[in-house]
Formats: sequence, C-alpha cells, structure tokens
Amino acid sequence: MAELRTDHQLVADILRRLTELLDSIGPDNADTVRRELDVLAAILESHFHWEERRLVQAFDELEMGTRTGEELLGVTVAVDRMRSARD
Repeated sequence: MAELRTDHQLVADILRRLTELLDSIGPDNADTVRRELDVLAAILESHFHWEERRLVQAFDELEMGTRTGEELLGVTVAVDRMRSARD
C-alpha cells in the first residue's frame, strides 16, 4: 500500500503541474504541456500494470486464506469480515 500511495502522489504532482500549465497556457508552453502529458501517460500506464499485478497477487493470497486483508493491504476487507463472522 505504501508503494501505491507513493505512485499516487507522483501522479497527483504531475496533475498539479499540468493544471498550473493549463491555467497559463500560451504558445510558448504548448511543448511543455505535451511533455507533461506524455510523462503522465507513461507513468499511469506503468502504474496501472504494476498496481493490477500487486492487487491480483494480494487478493489471490487472501482467497487462499494464507494472509489477512490487513496483512496484505493494510485495510480490513470484506473477506476478512466474512471469515470472522464464520469463526
């Protein structure tokens, strides 16, 4: 989860810079906006692939009953609550 938060902060920072650029857009910073969009697109694509792998792995381990949602994700998930209710 810490790695997800770090990536999400990186994306938020890029979006903030992009918003600032768009607020002051002019012919002299169009290339800068394009570069920021390219960076954002590359980071998001990489992040989504990584995030999907990590979450699928975590949920697979959760389903096998080897670890709790708290251990895997740092949060209580419905499966843990269902397991507790059964026990």
